[in-house]
Amino acid sequence: MRLFVLQNDSIVDSRQFDRPPVTIGAGDHCHVRLHDAQVAPEQLRLRTDAVGGWIVEPLDSRFPARLNGQPLQQARPLKDLDEIGVGSFVLKCYFGLSSRGGGDSPSGVIHGAGGPGASRPTEGSGAVQPATGSGTIRTAGGSGSISPETRAVADVPLPPGSIVRTYATGVKLSPARMHEAATFAAELSSVAGTDAMVDHVLAHLLKSFHGAIAGVRVRHRTAAGLELVRAIDAKGRRVEVPVLCDAMQERCMRQLFRVCVPNAERPGVGSVLAVPIVGSRDVVLGMIYLETARPDPAFGHDLLDAFTAIAAAFARPLERAIRGEQTARTEQAAHELTTARRVQELITPRAMPEWPEYHLGVYRRPGHARCRDFYDIVRLANKTAALLVARIDADGASLLRLMSETRSAFRISCLHADAPHVVLRAINWLIGETPDHAIVHVCCAWIDPESAAMKIASAGTGVTVGAVTSDGRWRATTHAAQPAIGKARGFAFNSHADSLEPGGTLALLTEGVDTLLTSEGSALKTAGVIDLLRDAAGSAVNMMLSDVGSEIDQIASTGTCPDDITILLAQRST
Repeated sequence: MRLFVLQNDSIVDSRQFDRPPVTIGAGDHCHVRLHDAQVAPEQLRLRTDAVGGWIVEPLDSRFPARLNGQPLQQARPLKDLDEIGVGSFVLKCYFGLSSRGGGDSPSGVIHGAGGPGASRPTEGSGAVQPATGSGTIRTAGGSGSISPETRAVADVPLPPGSIVRTYATGVKLSPARMHEAATFAAELSSVAGTDAMVDHVLAHLLKSFHGAIAGVRVRHRTAAGLELVRAIDAKGRRVEVPVLCDAMQERCMRQLFRVCVPNAERPGVGSVLAVPIVGSRDVVLGMIYLETARPDPAFGHDLLDAFTAIAAAFARPLERAIRGEQTARTEQAAHELTTARRVQELITPRAMPEWPEYHLGVYRRPGHARCRDFYDIVRLANKTAALLVARIDADGASLLRLMSETRSAFRISCLHADAPHVVLRAINWLIGETPDHAIVHVCCAWIDPESAAMKIASAGTGVTVGAVTSDGRWRATTHAAQPAIGKARGFAFNSHADSLEPGGTLALLTEGVDTLLTSEGSALKTAGVIDLLRDAAGSAVNMMLSDVGSEIDQIASTGTCPDDITILLAQRST
């Protein structure tokens, strides 16, 4: 067990105890000595019970003690993060921590109040960061472990004397600071967009608090799917985000701590302030950060409260800006989806070619969130059936471009009766390596109606191809794995030969079915579709598709179907 001794929101001592008993009091013989007239010479004893759990026991009823803010009048069990109040001191208990290299620094990291499993501090007491870090402890039988997300906290511990308060702890502001926060909130209300707002906040922090580097982290998903992180120096130049700013992310954004480090004990860094940005319904939007250069005056309690007020003034305008940008992106996505559906319809074959020896059919269910699939069927000059099913991982203009270029390459190759692998090479050459990492999963299959010989070429993993025999067996067509189109421009795609037995059905299906979920959250997946096809084996193509389509439609009616689902079947006559 480790005890952190706090007085006036600052750490004054840190002790590691492996064996009981531990005595606490004002006497010289006590293991934890507290210099306070309100503390008895020997006031508390920490011991273990029959199963090894720690217990706190009062020894002198004349001097009151508290456990988590409640009077401690008899022996009580202790748990991780409990707070023992004695006079003007607070002792925080942590289990599962061990000494690092025999010193006083724990090798674990600790969640304070507001973190998983934490007990709330008493009103007004705040929560003080242990001198060696803050993070997550998961204890079982007294053993602790560091969670991966708090690794940065352990690697960059806070020095002694650091002030850490929960966000719920009240603040005290001078009239000048209150006026500053109100004026700042009014200024932000006229700033449009999160980017401009962040720049305005950074400039204000540097000017108002006389900092050397200011940073903002906003938990706001951009078009690239990244958080908005920015830092500038006192001259307004973009700089690398400070290491301490990254370390504060766990403390501020996950644990909802407000942190002041009067002496950062790092080269060139004087003091540090870090506070979460909390919007409505206690949603954490991000954090603001500021550090000074030596030998600037140290930050303290008053500036931590003023810094918190600026974060609060920033929260609501930022929330409105984020919401507005999200609405704009949603409207843009809806427009792009509508346009993609229109293009998808235009390139879908109007009429199905017919072969006496084969029966073809297609089932497609559009996804409600994304447009991904298209197919094409062409009768070559030598009566060969040319089939294509494609799934495109792209959005916006890239999706429309890849749809049209893939179909164009396929149609031109069909005009020249090229082999399937030539089609893939043509598409790959035509689209090149896309700068936005958009790729095409595609399968081409050529079927000779007279000999039932097939040539198949696949790129990527987004289209599954195989055959269902008339007696219900599934046979995956054998071929070497080849990358999706757009991954490697010079890749030499190859075809492989196969054949379809009488009554057999060639099936090409896209992986959109893997995102189809029931109302309970279970998925049908590609394997489920294959089972449905096997159950319907021996039936006509339209009956097979009807059975499979009914099952998919039933699931989608009460569940979710975000992506297109396409199933193309070609059945050889018996």
